Amino acid sequence: MSLTVHGKAVGGKFLPFNKDILSSWLAKHDGEFVSVKVGEKKRSNQQNAFYWSAIVSPISQHTGYTIDETHAILKELFLKRRDIVMGSATVEIPPESKKLTTEQFTKYVEDIMIWSVQELGLILEDPRR
Repeated sequence: MSLTVHGKAVGGKFLPFNKDILSSWLAKHDGEFVSVKVGEKKRSNQQNAFYWSAIVSPISQHTGYTIDETHAILKELFLKRRDIVMGSATVEIPPESKKLTTEQFTKYVEDIMIWSVQELGLILEDPRR
């Protein structure tokens, strides 16, 4: 059984946002091995909404591809595949935009916006400007 707890590192200590849930879970698993995974903040819901409405949808309409096809094409064009080795087999895993950090996702969107102008002649509006 696993538990995901969000919090902040402050002064060399982990401060969970919900200390009671963490304390309760740890009490139930006393003596068991516990693993802590530290990660960067993943892309925000606001970034994701912008991506689908201001990036994928206009490109889809412009090119005639479906929303899902457009999303798949953009991932292939701008995100790297990775190789996974299992036994003697090597499998190429397609890229996933949902696993990008906020910084990586910003670069991904900006790269698409530049490409869209250069390759499609389509100017995508950026509401941040």
